[in-house]
Amino acid sequence: MTPATLEGFLGGVLVDFANITLTPTLQTFTENWVNVDTIEICSGTVPPGSCSPWGATNALGMDNVVINNPVPEPTTLALLGTGLLGLAMMRRRKLRG
Repeated sequence: MTPATLEGFLGGVLVDFANITLTPTLQTFTENWVNVDTIEICSGTVPPGSCSPWGATNALGMDNVVINNPVPEPTTLALLGTGLLGLAMMRRRKLRG
């Protein structure tokens, strides 16, 4: 297992980072980052923002990263629809007298 740093940049400026441990098996890292266009993974113990994967042998860089906006869950949409239906029914009853 190898210590590493997962870094997120926007326009070349470090936005956030996380200390992680790399293992030989497939891993998933979940970070709650927005407005990030570059992600870097630097192995070893280096200060955040000091590793440049372009030209380094112990790093991986991903540029032009696009992070999709979250899609509302079906339950949220169903709750909104139910509320709007209830408001429409109340208005209809009020107009009928």
